[in-house]
Amino acid sequence: DWSSDVCSSDLMAEAEKKPEMLTEMLNVFPESKESADFVKRLYDDDASKRTQEAAWRGEVKRWLTYHSNYFSDELYSAASQAADTKEYLTNQDEVLALARVDWEKAKPLLDKMLGDSTQPITQTLARWAYYKHALMVNDSLDTDTYRKQLQETVENKSLPPGNRDLAMDALVESGDYPGRDDWYYTLLDDETLYELRVNGTVYTGLTTILNLSPDEKFVEKM
Repeated sequence: DWSSDVCSSDLMAEAEKKPEMLTEMLNVFPESKESADFVKRLYDDDASKRTQEAAWRGEVKRWLTYHSNYFSDELYSAASQAADTKEYLTNQDEVLALARVDWEKAKPLLDKMLGDSTQPITQTLARWAYYKHALMVNDSLDTDTYRKQLQETVENKSLPPGNRDLAMDALVESGDYPGRDDWYYTLLDDETLYELRVNGTVYTGLTTILNLSPDEKFVEKM
């Protein structure tokens, strides 16, 4: 288990001895303040010693930007550029990351997104961010509210494919919940979900849940 305390300590000890190996370990560090503080310390130590090449520093800074609040000002700047495009939207990862690492900075931006009906796909992204936060802080009322809104987006045949696909990603990638499978089965009757064409590529939200579920979970039902 890469996220265990013992394993994390071993990785940190190894990176301490060989900072050049840090980039190979970033993706297995757990999401925690301890991990972020450790990586930031090595990053700052390197700045004073100037021992690593630019690519190393760039990769480490990028990890810190998306996994800690050390560079949340820069992340906010990128997230604030999120907007609908012709068929989808921009800066999705930055918005979700900001909401995860610095909620106080993200909330006013998300409120602005939710209030802008001229950017319906960006509104859905804001609901995703609020949904994830509600799950994280165990707010059952907000969880139910945003989950219902996201479900309604998936079900709404009049909405653009990109909007519906984004809502399905939000519901599936945020984890299982009671009644999710039964709701999913009702979608199999909706032929408009079979081919969601976004920017020239065909997606189907109906396979997203299969790809992110345990092997053979749906075999008997199918």
